[in-house]
Amino acid sequence: MRKVVYWLGPLAALGVACGPPFPPGREGFGSVGTGESAGGSEIADDSSGGESSGDGDGDPGGSESESESESESESESESESESESESESESESESETGDPPCVTDVDLGSQLPVELPDSIPAQSSEREWSCGGFGPEKTYSWTAPAAGRYRFEAAGVGKDALIALSDGCDGAELACNDDLGPWTQDARIHHALEAGEEVVVTVDAMWPEGSTYQLQIDAIECPEQTLAGPLPIIVSGTTLGSSNEMGSESSCGGGEAGEHAYVFTAPADGTYTFDTLGSSFDTSLWVYAGACGTEVLDCNNDLDGELSWIALELGAGETVTVAVDGWLGAEGDYQLSVDMFGPSPRDCPDASLPAIVPLTIADSTAMAGNDFFDECGGELARDRSYSYTPPVAGIYSFSTVGSAIDTTLALRSECGAAITTCNDDSDWFTVSSRIVVELEAGATQIIVVDGATPTAGAIELAIELLSCVDEVAPATTTWSTAGSTLAGANRVGSSCGGSAAPDWIVEWTAPASGTYVASTLGSGYDTLLHARTQGCGGPVMSCNDDALGVAPGNGLSSRIEVQLGAGETVLLAVDGQGSDAGPFNLSLTPACDPLAPNCAPGEVCARSGGTFSCRPGADVGEGESCGGAFCGANCGVCNPGLVCVSGLLHPGCGEACCGRVCDLDAPACGPGEVCTAALSNVSAAPWHADLGFCL
Repeated sequence: MRKVVYWLGPLAALGVACGPPFPPGREGFGSVGTGESAGGSEIADDSSGGESSGDGDGDPGGSESESESESESESESESESESESESESESESESETGDPPCVTDVDLGSQLPVELPDSIPAQSSEREWSCGGFGPEKTYSWTAPAAGRYRFEAAGVGKDALIALSDGCDGAELACNDDLGPWTQDARIHHALEAGEEVVVTVDAMWPEGSTYQLQIDAIECPEQTLAGPLPIIVSGTTLGSSNEMGSESSCGGGEAGEHAYVFTAPADGTYTFDTLGSSFDTSLWVYAGACGTEVLDCNNDLDGELSWIALELGAGETVTVAVDGWLGAEGDYQLSVDMFGPSPRDCPDASLPAIVPLTIADSTAMAGNDFFDECGGELARDRSYSYTPPVAGIYSFSTVGSAIDTTLALRSECGAAITTCNDDSDWFTVSSRIVVELEAGATQIIVVDGATPTAGAIELAIELLSCVDEVAPATTTWSTAGSTLAGANRVGSSCGGSAAPDWIVEWTAPASGTYVASTLGSGYDTLLHARTQGCGGPVMSCNDDALGVAPGNGLSSRIEVQLGAGETVLLAVDGQGSDAGPFNLSLTPACDPLAPNCAPGEVCARSGGTFSCRPGADVGEGESCGGAFCGANCGVCNPGLVCVSGLLHPGCGEACCGRVCDLDAPACGPGEVCTAALSNVSAAPWHADLGFCL
């Protein structure tokens, strides 16, 4: 904040001076209260009584009085001239310097180190910087006691604030930093200064409300240790007793612990990894741009246990500073490793597998290198890679069941390519991995078995060719089956989901043309249900997640309708929401059309969500409840000529009630009634688009 020492320009221009008000008739003359002003006032008073001062006809008394008055008047004129001259001088001085001079809020002298808790009150902004600063600020003058490099930091920032250096109160910006990294609002600058060089440190709030912080200034030493030599590079040391210069209060830690820093220059373009595997304490790891830089490129704490790991894309010749720090003040012995994931790993594949199926191999990652990692893990673990060519087209399963370690599994088209798919744990109760994928004959795959933790050990890899169909249902119009997807494979998915859950696929051929309802009502988990033609890779005819509607017990079960011609085959896949799996029931019955019901005597065309099937009838008339928590077996059931309608569409209906059926394409409702869509709030087959009710 700038503070005004003096600024008389506008007042001088208006002919206004400071001090008490002038007497009447004396505005614009010397200051009241001086000897001259008082004397002048007295003389003015005396001259009004000429009889006591002189005879008024030229006697000496009158002349002396007039001379004194003239002398005093000249003196006042000279005083006025001097005052005007001073005022002009001040104006000239001000016009030469531009804005009025300013001083900083706090003079820190050459104090070192500085650890000053402070705050910025809410007020207007005086200056903006290249990195921001739209709120109020506080300024500090500080002089370097010796030549060297210094750290200026706003730590423990309450509301977002930046820190800036300038060569004077209104001088040129030397450096500016907003956030030290994406995980913190702290700001930091490293800057080299000469002995005796004075700078102004500004902490500038990003919001009008101001901020709280601790201003820190200290001398630093750039890392003298360099990570050089053939990769991988491994160095060790201890942070016990080391100074705290690099870390910050953030999600990566380091604000309370000393650190060791190294400079590393990338020898070639590529992805480089930095890890603290082998350290004896809870580490945090930081990578900064440049040598002794402050821009955080990345940081990590506890990728696995107390170990830290970072992967960065670096260009050839790009220099970074790597700092091993401690979480919440932790310190101790560390090991820092630097390696490179190049365009293609150095040893890939480790082995070529025969083009046969089924195939099972036993191996170990104990002596392997760490050549791969991906979104499923493997950053700190050794891995084994294999080349495999499918002998025939089909659905293949790659599994690490039987391995002694917690594995991850990934497929690539070639060693240097991005992953096509990967898996960590095949389900929540196992640490083995499994991938099911459809492959063409001759489409070579790179299989990578990696570790989810740094622990290496024995692994097993099994390759199987899976059938697309688990079960063939009888060619009848009504049937049911039960089973479990827990032992199944994830082979198919749909727009409703199922891409991460194991599935069970039933093949069925329609004995007659018609519309059919398939349902998972009574299953023990959150199911998905989808139907497709032309095999597992064919188009999806219909799918459903939760058949929430008016039928009882729907909950998380699924229902779909399909229209098939006689002899047409369909695959019905019982799938899971997310990665859910469990026991299921699957049933199929003929569907019905509420506009043209064809149910047997004693049955009605009852609704369940967006589907309709023939069910035992009940006496449920127009306006009566057909849905809700206590509708029992009558849920979705209405007398012939009625349809169960949601209360969302039928005002005053409660949760659901029966309404008279009408055809939206040929409405036949009573006077003043409107044929309204009955299924507009649910997912339904297109052949029910004409179903309405009279409202």
